Amino acid sequence: MKTLEQLGISPAPWRINDHASVLDRYFEIISAQYGPYNWHNASLIAAAPQMYKHGVELVSSLEDWMKKYPPSEFSTFGQEYQLLVEAVNNFRTALAKAAGESEVTPAMMG
Repeated sequence: MKTLEQLGISPAPWRINDHASVLDRYFEIISAQYGPYNWHNASLIAAAPQMYKHGVELVSSLEDWMKKYPPSEFSTFGQEYQLLVEAVNNFRTALAKAAGESEVTPAMMG
């Protein structure tokens, strides 16, 4: 997965001005929001860099944990473990989409 720096996006942190436009660290407009959902859209867009960064950290940590503690036939967490694998793979797919990566390979197969 790409790091936040590798994405080539406007410098974070991003913030919202009084007109629901999203601005980068240097106050350059990233996105101007219009319509009934402008503040909600702007809030989500402004949080995107931080969500991406922490999402990559979370997926990486969970993948490391799953490699260290793989499921076994004696595990009482079989179904829950499979749900975790699916959630990590779904999150990895969303992060890859956000990073503009065309080919996505699931991290682990359950």
